[in-house]
Amino acid sequence: MAGSKTPGSRLALPLSLLAFCAIHREAGAGTEGDPQGPIFRKPSFSQMERVVVVSKKPESILEAPGTVYVITDEDIERFGWRDMREILWSIPNMDQVWQLYWANGGQRGFTGNSAGTLLLIDGREVQNLLADEAMMQNFPAHRIKRVEVLQGPGSALYGSNASEGVINIVTKLADPLQEDASQVSFLAGETDSRGAYAFSRKNGANTSLGVSGSYFTSLQNWGPLRDFIADDGRFSRRPSVDSVRDKESDKVVFPVESETFDFFASSPHVYAGANYFREENTEGMEMVRVRLGERTGYRLAFHGFAGAKYEREALQGFAEYRYSRERDNFLGADQTVIPLPNRVFRPERHRLKAQGTYRFPNQTIVFGYDGIIHETGFYEDTSLVGGLTYPSIPSRIFRTYLNSVFAENTIFLLDGRLKINAGLRVEKQKGMDPQVIPRLGMVLQAWRGAAVKLLYGHGVRAPGPFELNNARSAGIAASEVPSRKTDDFEVNWVQESGWGDWRFVNSMSGYHMVANENFQQVLVQDTFRLVLDEDKTVDGVEDLLRITWREKHGGFLGGRWIDPSRTEVAGEKIVADVPIVRGKAGLYSRLLPWILIGVFIDASGEVKTDANSPDGNSVEVLTIPGWVNTNLNLRLGDFDLGKPGGARLGFSTFIENVFDETYYHPNHRGTSPIQYMQAPRNMRFTADMKF
Repeated sequence: MAGSKTPGSRLALPLSLLAFCAIHREAGAGTEGDPQGPIFRKPSFSQMERVVVVSKKPESILEAPGTVYVITDEDIERFGWRDMREILWSIPNMDQVWQLYWANGGQRGFTGNSAGTLLLIDGREVQNLLADEAMMQNFPAHRIKRVEVLQGPGSALYGSNASEGVINIVTKLADPLQEDASQVSFLAGETDSRGAYAFSRKNGANTSLGVSGSYFTSLQNWGPLRDFIADDGRFSRRPSVDSVRDKESDKVVFPVESETFDFFASSPHVYAGANYFREENTEGMEMVRVRLGERTGYRLAFHGFAGAKYEREALQGFAEYRYSRERDNFLGADQTVIPLPNRVFRPERHRLKAQGTYRFPNQTIVFGYDGIIHETGFYEDTSLVGGLTYPSIPSRIFRTYLNSVFAENTIFLLDGRLKINAGLRVEKQKGMDPQVIPRLGMVLQAWRGAAVKLLYGHGVRAPGPFELNNARSAGIAASEVPSRKTDDFEVNWVQESGWGDWRFVNSMSGYHMVANENFQQVLVQDTFRLVLDEDKTVDGVEDLLRITWREKHGGFLGGRWIDPSRTEVAGEKIVADVPIVRGKAGLYSRLLPWILIGVFIDASGEVKTDANSPDGNSVEVLTIPGWVNTNLNLRLGDFDLGKPGGARLGFSTFIENVFDETYYHPNHRGTSPIQYMQAPRNMRFTADMKF
């Protein structure tokens, strides 16, 4: 088109201004030889390993300015976790809801579609391009080296969608410390579940190459869940779909299917990689019985990247181009009753990013540029309407541009015992006012192995494609749709200690978070509308204690207490959709060199949630009782196949919710069901080979 600009031409000028700092690999790709502060010694406890999610440079949890947790590949093996939904069970102040096809939730008492949590793979954003959701369910655990979870806003360095926190998945493919390794695994379980997983990483003199892939399918053929979905008294309250569904539970079938592929290659100066996944049945639990066993749409996503890096003693950095593309196919209503076209969304994003790290003797500066072009289009597939075939008509929803610059400065004072950390991001999105996002932290090492931290963080969650499109449909200009702003004040105490063969690490935080100017999509008379939600405040305390004994036994104990602002529902002030008290506990023991047992417990208080009335014309308050979920993992391995140091074989049995199969979650989406029954994966068996 005449006069149009390509993504590269729009972003070339600001990128060229920073290109000279060709830069160090960002979060997820730290360098082994990076120094710590003068007195912040290297911790001896494995859970204090360096993280990069807080400041985009390697540092231990002890000195990281903020509350951060790490789940390692050893934890994943001990407790038998299969994907990100299960891995995040161990975080004391994170709420996850498995809604059959979506793993929604939030951090620190904020709940919803996880749009306030920024999800990264090796430091690169992989949010849903339509609704900016963190799609936790699409990340199997076989290729994960560790997961870093930052509590509280991280927008100063990461931008939008980090208003509640950041989750960085560091893969074995890209971790610079990962040695040569390969693994294949096979899974079989109840509800006709099957899966296969593979991973391989090879290192050369100055190069590395890694690939991984997975396939998982499950019929979810579980009688109690079928009966629950067919029960008018407990499930659907949405008239537009209730009128076209079949209420016979034996016709309720909801198969799921997903596959992933990952690739990463690196040399001393350049690198490239890609992440791909596809999943079937994506519309969520509230639509499942309308479909009568038919597939309810699919979603696939591709994220590719290529970059150049520069590493010297003082200056390190990278310059990188990223491309993301999705295809979301949402089927229309039951074609035999209400013939409607299928809606196919095709969002894509171009991103240019440059980041530099410059180190002085007692000071480190991180700075960079981030530019995005986001385009969302859709068309309606009318080929099934009325048995006739119509041409598909493309229609562009919108195109938007975002440019950001950011910087962070870290200074060591008092002979290295005091660390001051300040960050600032300036972000400008097309048609909206610029956002100035600050962050300020202080870490004081009271004595070796102990630190007290003070932090102020400001987070921003810019309106996503759905909000902007709905606003346009309602005659609201994009400039009138405000970004959600979050302010966080917290104090954190971290201490590592030991006694004989025992090692302890405890992290305790108290915080005050306020979110305001938030547009919410709500269901009003069976139609989604944008409304300006009231400010929300959450005060809370969270704590996580990790213990090891002789490196063979250990566990963790964590909990949280929150005091959120109340929401008025049906004339009643309630804490909606989130338990006030929650506890987590894990215990593992290697009884013999080839026997490992792990037990995980998740205990939650009762939850109040809003629900549509049976006639769909009003809202009522429902109380979901508290629950205790106990999971058991037993692993036998690793058995040498042939000579020692060669291929090794292992087996594991995982039982989810040992004592009570049926428990419920609140309805974070605020749409049709009054409850969500936990979709089962009650027992599964895994065999793996490492070589």
